[in-house]
Amino acid sequence: MGIQYKLEKQQVGGQLSKGVDQNEPPLSTAEKIAKEHHVSPATVKRAEKFAAAVDKLSPEEKKEVLEGAGSGEKL
Repeated sequence: MGIQYKLEKQQVGGQLSKGVDQNEPPLSTAEKIAKEHHVSPATVKRAEKFAAAVDKLSPEEKKEVLEGAGSGEKL
């Protein structure tokens, strides 16, 4: 979802996407994706930040995060 938001946001250049019909207000990219995934626009934006942070990890760390390894471990 975060990657989808980043890619779609870049494609529309930050512009608002069209609503479903002319009587609906235009949706932002985050609102459009949120509606598709039944979450809030804030969740979509957080998912983008999470995806960006995961991209910065080493391949081993990225694999652990994406597989959920280490969940439940005490810090």
